[in-house]
Amino acid sequence: MLFDPKWDKSAEQEPSVAGFIRWLETKDPQQKYDWRLYQTCAVGEYAAALGLSVSECICHPKTYFLSANIARGRGPKFPQDWTYGACLQRAREIAHC
Repeated sequence: MLFDPKWDKSAEQEPSVAGFIRWLETKDPQQKYDWRLYQTCAVGEYAAALGLSVSECICHPKTYFLSANIARGRGPKFPQDWTYGACLQRAREIAHC
C-alpha cells in the first residue's frame, strides 16, 4: 500500500494565508460557499481540512483576519461575491499587502 501524506498528522501545517491560498486553488472557482455558517464557510472548510476547529483557525495570530477580510468579502475593495474563485482573488490581494 502506498503512503498517503494525509495519514501523517505531524505533516499538518498551522493555518496561514499561504496555506489558505493553496487550499483555495484546489476548489472549483465557480462554486459558492455560505460565509454565514461556520460549517460551510471557506475558512471553516479550510480549518476542517487541517484538522482544526474554526476558532483555532480564525483565532490563530497569523490568520485571525481570514474570516472578516477574505472569506466574507468585506471592505471597500472587495465585492461580496462568495465563490471560491473570488475568495482566492481576495486572499491573493491581501497576501501581497
